[in-house]
Amino acid sequence: MKFGKYFRSHQIPEWQEYYIDYNLLKSVINGLKKYTIKKNKSEPVVAVRPPEIEAEIKLIIETFQKLLILQFKHFSKCFKFEFKMIAKIKLVKIIWNFAVIDAKCNKKDVPTKMYQIKNMLEMYFKELIALRDFVNLNFRCIYKILKKFKKISEGVNEYDSGFSVVFGKLVLKSFVYQHSISLLKAIKVVETLYIDKFAKDQNSNRTQSKLNRIAQKQSLTYTEIFKTGIFIGLFIVFILILIFQTILTKFFTLASTDLFLVYQFNIFRGSISLFLYMLFWGINVYVFEKFNINYTRVLDFGLYYSTPFQLWNRAFFFLLFWILIYLYCSIANYFETTDLDTDHAFSSINNLFSMSVSTYIPPIVYFIFILYMIFPHPRWLNGRGRIWFFQLSFKIIISPFYDFPFIVPWATDQLLSLTISLRDFWYAFCYFVNACSTGKVSNDCRPGSINITEYVVIFIPLGLRILQCLNRVYFNKTRKEKLVQLFNCLKYITSSISTVLSFYQSNNVIFVLWIIFVVISSLYSFFWDLKYDWAFLQKGSSNFLLRSQLSYPYKWFYYVIILANFVMRFAWTLSISSHSFIQQLSIRHFVSLLLAIVENFRRSCWNYIRIEVEHIKTIGAFSIFHHFELPYEFNIDLSDAKLINLLNKEFHKAMTSIELGNQKEFVIFAN
Repeated sequence: MKFGKYFRSHQIPEWQEYYIDYNLLKSVINGLKKYTIKKNKSEPVVAVRPPEIEAEIKLIIETFQKLLILQFKHFSKCFKFEFKMIAKIKLVKIIWNFAVIDAKCNKKDVPTKMYQIKNMLEMYFKELIALRDFVNLNFRCIYKILKKFKKISEGVNEYDSGFSVVFGKLVLKSFVYQHSISLLKAIKVVETLYIDKFAKDQNSNRTQSKLNRIAQKQSLTYTEIFKTGIFIGLFIVFILILIFQTILTKFFTLASTDLFLVYQFNIFRGSISLFLYMLFWGINVYVFEKFNINYTRVLDFGLYYSTPFQLWNRAFFFLLFWILIYLYCSIANYFETTDLDTDHAFSSINNLFSMSVSTYIPPIVYFIFILYMIFPHPRWLNGRGRIWFFQLSFKIIISPFYDFPFIVPWATDQLLSLTISLRDFWYAFCYFVNACSTGKVSNDCRPGSINITEYVVIFIPLGLRILQCLNRVYFNKTRKEKLVQLFNCLKYITSSISTVLSFYQSNNVIFVLWIIFVVISSLYSFFWDLKYDWAFLQKGSSNFLLRSQLSYPYKWFYYVIILANFVMRFAWTLSISSHSFIQQLSIRHFVSLLLAIVENFRRSCWNYIRIEVEHIKTIGAFSIFHHFELPYEFNIDLSDAKLINLLNKEFHKAMTSIELGNQKEFVIFAN
């Protein structure tokens, strides 16, 4: 990998403005290449150039030198701010909190408060490691660019070793160089505190390795690759079997009275839509990581989050389980409703696929997912992620009553795309209750064509988004922001109206009204995506229909998503209204399933740009990680000279107790 690509891919997105601009400096240096003197080994080099070319060469060299000095000072200024705000203030606060807990805290409250400090200490360690990597990467960039400068300037016989001396003195006097050892000591202090306070009876090496895993980016392991490969292979094989079984059982010609079609297919439709959404989210995360989109900061994931391969493995597990249950129920129904010759061999197969068993097992596709979500062990099966999910669900429920963060409306929008899954989950629960009470494939939860539960499930996410928009109207301060949220609220109201009309198409007038509102709702939502959710249609943008600042390097990616979003925007409305325009039950079920999957895919595409927009807002901000509150918080007035002196004394007191055995982290300084 070329250094320029490596340099970009390892940058901290929020600090992009404070990195050395490698590409700019490289382009300035490359301006000298056209004046390179070709050397012949047999003849001495004689360089005779016109005065104007000499002047241009000197201008290029001076420009490079000034740019490098300015950018180094800018980088050093960023480090100075981060070092003072992170390495000093936070460390003193953490040490002071430990002292207060040891001296004054009630024994009953100690575990809770120590857990708070543990979270803060882990995040603080991660911040220090990020700051260290920020420094190392910038100095490595300086080393590379100076090496390139020397090589090219020697080619035009204009290399000035005096600049290297001047720049070296600037580096040695800089804040970043003089305090680099203090940064390494601060990292060592955190490691020591973490092991002393939280190792307990465990091996200290194990605790140290845990801390290191927290600080590092989650790397891909061969085990994850192997698991994902196995799951993908099995999934492809099972999909082929599923297609063959669909053709064999003549699914699309099943009668509208077929028990599997009438009572069981809805359960499978909603569950596969949910599991495919999990798969699409894994792809989202993979793309975010590939293009350095800090989605963990945007969504406040904190310290623990899953890699894309872990997400895919979970999704494929549920999908494979779904296919097995679906195949069993479908084949059992086929044997039950079809007259076939019953020889001994076939009779044993017929007994294996029994209707008495398939009556009860369809809801298992949901129940196995529920068991996964409520599994009590906090360390197994992504325990922290499941706890985070329930905390988020609670935040969504109470969102109309408090000033919520970005993730709450974002997660509620995800629920809107999972309306079919939510609706079919309640149907699966009711089906199972009926099956257990009657012993037959039936469902008395739907005495009429419409069930009140469908209304409730469909309108819960819509109602929450409407209330959230009204909440934003209350909390937003400016008139413009309030108006934007009112129009956003109107968007969800039009979606609600089109949904209601889809259930009552008893005459042509209502049908025409439904068509009108479907078009209005879809176009309204599409425009909102472009203008407000994705911040496109920016005036004066150099990118047609887009915005000036883009995180993904390929413009065609944005245009493809815009076009796909326009087409698929109609899928959400149609997915919950397909009963109104398709009469044949098998076709209707298949279309509703297809539209639900299309809507999940559209939401996945929407996520790429929506998360990118929020990520761009954080660029230039110094906070790059989720913030945890300490048990005992106190403010530090940076204008109080006495307090700052006391802070420095406490910090240096912590530093003097640490000795560094090796200093390989900053080996680039020596160059």
